[in-house]
Amino acid sequence: MGLTNNQKQLIEEVAKGDMGRIKQCAIACLAEDNTSKNKSFCQAYLKRLKNQPTLIELPANLHQLAIAEDVSLFNERRYYISSREREIIENIKRSVLVSQKMLELGIRKSNATLLHGKSGTGKTTFAKYIAKTLDLPFIYLNFTNLIDSYMGKTSQNIGRVFQFANTNRCVLMLDEIDCISIERGSSSGEGADGEMSRITISLMQELDKISNQAIIIAATNRLDRIDKALIRRFSKVHEVKKLTDAELETLKNNYLMDIGIELSEPVSMEVKNQSEMITNINAMIEKEIENSMINNPEVEYQLNLEMFGTPKLSSNF
Repeated sequence: MGLTNNQKQLIEEVAKGDMGRIKQCAIACLAEDNTSKNKSFCQAYLKRLKNQPTLIELPANLHQLAIAEDVSLFNERRYYISSREREIIENIKRSVLVSQKMLELGIRKSNATLLHGKSGTGKTTFAKYIAKTLDLPFIYLNFTNLIDSYMGKTSQNIGRVFQFANTNRCVLMLDEIDCISIERGSSSGEGADGEMSRITISLMQELDKISNQAIIIAATNRLDRIDKALIRRFSKVHEVKKLTDAELETLKNNYLMDIGIELSEPVSMEVKNQSEMITNINAMIEKEIENSMINNPEVEYQLNLEMFGTPKLSSNF
């Protein structure tokens, strides 16, 4: 019997190294097998593959440079997407399809987005949400660990990470990109400033070579510090703005509804950013739990039993 279309597609995706598509094709291959002899095998692996997150194992030479994070655990019910960010997600999704078609025509097209905005507006969390939406592994590149004291080693580190992203389809997050990219011409070209200029050039060269299947998300709090030529390498530049009071209210309600806890006191809306809102809610939930434990004799008895081995007698006895 010849290869089915799903089997041929699976082989193509294995050759491309697209783990997300490989998993989808493997599921399709299992689903189309209706023979009795393979029934148990197909059922077992269908369940395993459907429940298994799409992960990437980083090679040993990238362990100190990047982190592969499991975004399958991202709880979308506790997250709020504004219409502004929803539009960017749809734009990135379209770019994925367009890039694939252009690849078939032998035309290079990058899918790179630069997020900028004040600290605490949720740029990194938004990048994780994008990876979750696309069902792709999330690779976080920390430039703090990437920068090496040896001249030229940082550029090599950047090259290794981009080479990995070119052959393993994922969402590559370049956080705090302003810490290695400076406006060229503002330095003397010597010493540390000169090295930073060379790193900026290396980063631009890697973005110029990025494959059609790679998805790059960069983030910065200081767009004004980044070299203009580097900014032009990104097909989309988007400002992540502070949520409005109405949006923060929706975020709060979504969060509390999913947790299933009703707070006795209202959450203050006098917050500066999304992360501060979540911090405030968590602090109030902690307080509610502590109060319920203090006022619950059974919980107090169990705690005393675990901590001291014997129940602590009340002074009333």
